[in-house]
Amino acid sequence: MLLDTSGLLCLHYQTEPFHSQAVTAYKKATTRLTHSYIVETFF
Repeated sequence: MLLDTSGLLCLHYQTEPFHSQAVTAYKKATTRLTHSYIVETFF
């Protein structure tokens, strides 16, 4: 799974419309990748 900024936002904030789908996909993924630029824009 490639984690991008919008996916991390959906995963982190329960008020996001696709939060439950993001949590499900995150839990199913066996490998999770991101980049320092994505983490930087997330915070």
